[in-house]
Amino acid sequence: MSGMIETIERLTQVQEEQISVPAEVLYYRIEKVKEDFSAAGDEKNAKKAGQLLEKLLKKEFTVAFCGHFSAGKSSMINAIMGSQVLPSSPIPTSANVVSIKTGKKAARIFFKHGKTIDFGPEYDINELKTYAVNGDEVETIELYHPSNLLGEVISIMDTPGIDSTDDAHKVSTESSLHLSDAVFYVMDYNHVQSEVNFQFTKELKDRGVPVYLVINQIDKHVDFELSFTQYRESVMDAFRHWDIEPDGVFFTSLKDPFHSENQWQELLAQLGRMFKGKERLLIPSIFRATLYLIAEHRKFLHEKHALKREPFERLLEEKADGENIQARYAALSTRLASLFETAEKFEKEGKRELQSILDNAPLIPFSTRELARLFLESRQPGFKVGFLFSASKTKEEKAKRLNDLYVELSQNTSAHLEWHIKELLRTLPEKYGYDDSEYQKHAMEFSVKFDEDLLVHAVKPGALTGGEAVLNYSKDIADAVKSLYRRAALTMIEGAAQALRRQAEEQAQDIKRELEEIRGLKEAQDALVALNRRESEAEARLTDVLINGIPGEEQAPPLQAYEQQKAERVEVPQAPDDRATVKRPVHLAVKKEEAESSASYSSPIKKDYKSFMLKMADMLRRSAQVIQDIPGLAGSACAMEQRAERLEKNRFTVALFGAFSAGKSSFANALMGDLILPVSPNPTTAAINKILPPDENNPHGSVRVRLKTREDITNDVLHSLEVFGISAETIEQAVECSSALDAKDVHPTAKPHYSFLRAVQKGYSEIESQLGQDLIIGLEEFREFVAQEHKACFVEWIELYYDCPLTRQGIILVDTPGADSINARHTGVAFEYIKNADAVLFVTYYNHAFSHADREFLIQLGRVKDTFAMDKMFFIVNAADLARSQEELEGVVEHVVQNLATCGIVRPRIYPVSSQTALLARMGAHGKLNESAAGILRKRLGVAAEAPLPSVAEALHFSGLSHFENEFIAFTLEELTRIALNEAFAEVRRVLQTMDDLIATARQDASLRDQQLKAAEARREQALQTIHELDTAADIQALEKEIQELVYYVKQRVMLRFNEAFRYSFNPASLKDDGRGIQKTLQLSLEELSRFLAFDLAQEMRATALRVERFMAQTGEKIREKLMNRMQLEHFTLRAWEHPTYNTPDFSADFPEGTTDELRSSLNFFKNPKQFFEQGGQEKMKADLERKYQIPVQAYTAQGEEVLRSHYVPAFKEEIAAAQARAVTEVEEYFAGLFAVLGMKINIEGLMDRRNQVNSMLMLVEKEINVKEK
Repeated sequence: MSGMIETIERLTQVQEEQISVPAEVLYYRIEKVKEDFSAAGDEKNAKKAGQLLEKLLKKEFTVAFCGHFSAGKSSMINAIMGSQVLPSSPIPTSANVVSIKTGKKAARIFFKHGKTIDFGPEYDINELKTYAVNGDEVETIELYHPSNLLGEVISIMDTPGIDSTDDAHKVSTESSLHLSDAVFYVMDYNHVQSEVNFQFTKELKDRGVPVYLVINQIDKHVDFELSFTQYRESVMDAFRHWDIEPDGVFFTSLKDPFHSENQWQELLAQLGRMFKGKERLLIPSIFRATLYLIAEHRKFLHEKHALKREPFERLLEEKADGENIQARYAALSTRLASLFETAEKFEKEGKRELQSILDNAPLIPFSTRELARLFLESRQPGFKVGFLFSASKTKEEKAKRLNDLYVELSQNTSAHLEWHIKELLRTLPEKYGYDDSEYQKHAMEFSVKFDEDLLVHAVKPGALTGGEAVLNYSKDIADAVKSLYRRAALTMIEGAAQALRRQAEEQAQDIKRELEEIRGLKEAQDALVALNRRESEAEARLTDVLINGIPGEEQAPPLQAYEQQKAERVEVPQAPDDRATVKRPVHLAVKKEEAESSASYSSPIKKDYKSFMLKMADMLRRSAQVIQDIPGLAGSACAMEQRAERLEKNRFTVALFGAFSAGKSSFANALMGDLILPVSPNPTTAAINKILPPDENNPHGSVRVRLKTREDITNDVLHSLEVFGISAETIEQAVECSSALDAKDVHPTAKPHYSFLRAVQKGYSEIESQLGQDLIIGLEEFREFVAQEHKACFVEWIELYYDCPLTRQGIILVDTPGADSINARHTGVAFEYIKNADAVLFVTYYNHAFSHADREFLIQLGRVKDTFAMDKMFFIVNAADLARSQEELEGVVEHVVQNLATCGIVRPRIYPVSSQTALLARMGAHGKLNESAAGILRKRLGVAAEAPLPSVAEALHFSGLSHFENEFIAFTLEELTRIALNEAFAEVRRVLQTMDDLIATARQDASLRDQQLKAAEARREQALQTIHELDTAADIQALEKEIQELVYYVKQRVMLRFNEAFRYSFNPASLKDDGRGIQKTLQLSLEELSRFLAFDLAQEMRATALRVERFMAQTGEKIREKLMNRMQLEHFTLRAWEHPTYNTPDFSADFPEGTTDELRSSLNFFKNPKQFFEQGGQEKMKADLERKYQIPVQAYTAQGEEVLRSHYVPAFKEEIAAAQARAVTEVEEYFAGLFAVLGMKINIEGLMDRRNQVNSMLMLVEKEINVKEK
């Protein structure tokens, strides 16, 4: 990397100084460089250096045109030449370079085997095209044509088209770009901001090549989308973002020469200036190109030394395990030298961090200072309370004020001092490698007690209650408390430092032993460093030759003599008779179009991922059978069987979310390719619809409906009745009560509940006898259960077994209740799908703003997104065909991006689609469209009635669905399948490594085996003892502390949303002064506010549960690593920590009973709407309610903390116990295998044979999967 940086710096220097060296001296230097290339065997770069020498002789100035096939390069070159030198459609020069030079019309083909073919002035340009694509045999093509612009020694180079990063790399490294003195990079107006463009131009600029950007076909621009000024600036910003400063930028149109922004004439003028000053530019350009060749020569030397490197690299690969040995050796040496500094650094940092915590702990905020003032006031002479019984009241008041101050100071100390000191004491030793369970236990239990006497003794005689006196007293009591904590914490820090010093003495011996072990590896790395040095020295030597010269160059003969000498060596071109020997490519364009148009479904699934899983599962089962009776491998065989079963049953769950009207069902239908899910007219009662792969028990088209239990439907109905302030005990009572509701009295936020109750009332008698049952029905009846609300309201979930390309690969599509579902249980269900689904799709409708329910759901996504290992969220803007312009569509997408950002979701994957258009296209491919539907599809696609419909692939592209599907499939099937397969491969390789270790051990000398057998018995006992003595009390305490801290911040986050919640619940739409029941409306608004906050608390607690689970998983892995470090068993690794999947605990949708009783009095701040909204009543009520809600919110979080603790702490203890049991089993198995080979109780030849069997099966599956993937 440093070599490349130095080369770039030299290139910059060459350009800046405009190297003024005579041409003959430069020729002499390059010839010396070329000789060194050849002497080293680098014929490729030697040939390129020879081309530079020829360029220097001819003084030929070359401008290269690069870019996409469709960018208009050929038309541009034709325009420059003033004639059609190249065909108007681009010559497919994907494998070769075409050079256009001034002269009599002619063409010459240069072959890689050294022959050439000359064409006369009447050559057929179409015949040239067949040579141009023949990269195997043809190297370059030269065209000669008269030109007024090009001089005799000026050429234009048309390079291969760039369509990908690979193409860009190939063109820049293998083509004739080293001969280019400037590059004009041509881009299509619509494809400027392509990563390929940025990468290619960045590489050229880094090489020092002058680069001019040409944005062609600007006639495509339409001003109603955005102004041209904005477009131009966006282009420039994009290249600036990549740190690319082009030498010039031209916006051109050959189609519309009179376009107001056309800079074609400016481009021609720039070419003219370059051609005119070519002699000044040529020498620095050749310098630059030669420096680049020298850098490429270094790469050649690196590859040339591969055989020498191989034994050293193999040794390092086998023994070093990717470790940087030099750094390790140096680190160990440094660590040995400075081992005892660790304790001093630890102690110094501990004291510094402790002091920082003490200095920054806000123990006396305003509220506490006020309590201090009241306490001081109570200590003043003459202080008394009341008139009657004043002595006792005064005494009580003094005690109360002292207690109030003590309680709040204790709480502040706990929150702002004790927590942070505990964290410091717990984490700082880990940083310095101090792992002691007893210390961790004391750190978690760290606490300092002080009583009220501290506050009393801090009162100075004659203390007053003025501002300065209160401040001084506040400082005194804070300092007194901090002093107590300082002494206690310092005792622990100093004790840990002493332990670190003792630990250092023990580690010194281990370090010396490890240094001796890696000395051989260091020597291998030293050898590699020496080879690298030789390569860099060769580059430096040649660079010095080029820049600073060589002795005797001042006697270099004039360049003319070289020209004569070179001219005599020019080969006579071969006769054109060789044309027939060139292989002509087969033209496949028509066949390709036919293949594309024949695809009926146009599925994005190009591979059979399911078969990959099944092949791998079969291989795992067969491998397990081979190894199951080998001592020490029974556990591995069992693990392979279990993994095989998971692969066989593997499913990818994709959860669809969104508001009910967003078109989720339509989108699901488009993915499936048929009208499968009907659209429910009643969103409030929609059930969970699952589309699954058919199986032996559930054939294609079968439907299983789970009806709600009597208890569940009763709870749902009672919950909706509570919204109206109505209570009932049974569902029959509830149904009867709901009939009395009047629609005109329903609060706006309660209308979904009203509709739900009406649906239950209508359908209850018909379905009562079937509650809690599973119904097996057909597709027709299935549509009734979805579409008829009096049936749908009783459905818990529906499973539809349907065969289509997605389900064949194991994808389960779950169409969830909408984000605005009134079903309280749906919130918990939705969270489980967010948590456990492999992918989450959120669908929003094109012309719908985010609803409140949408926002709440998205906020929940934002809360939990960082707990996922991968970003599994996709956002769909549906019905994008409603856009009247691209600008409007981009505006909607940007609106969605901004709204997602407010919900905590940044950099989302957003896809505008028209699911209806995609669905119609796929149904049309199967002949399922009637005349009306076909007419809609034609209208959507802009196709005339008499014209044929485009292919389904084109229609899907138009709808936006194909883009989404490609990325979605890449994530769900490709990425997740790859992860599952890689884990399975790793399992088998782990077994093979274990077998290799057993075989190697068995082949050792008998006496050595006897020694190892005795040592192994001791190591086994030590390892088992380590597992049994594992003390995880500190880890359990850390979990409890994590729960406590996470919940502490839940309350703060919820109260930060209070203003939003209040304005949502108390707004002009809901509080109308119509003279009828305003107090009832106010009460309903207050209840809505309570529901908002309780819902937010429940959502926060669910997100907190997920964070707790992540903490448990991380802690579990640390415990595993701790065990590994303490056991210190060679060639043994505990399997990864198995973190179970936990059900998220239930959190109430209501505040604890009795905690909201004091809220109603705040409604008295409302007099009338004008007073409330315009004269400050709203702010007074909001401030009063915000203060009062502290009590129920605190009660809820305390209850939630206990739920989390009681749910996860015992579970984590069980998780640890299970891990210990697994560790014991794994250790026992490991030593069973070891004892078997050390005692020669195992057939080594048989073991090798089985090892080879497993390896053969592994290689076969790897090969089959790789072949299919290709």
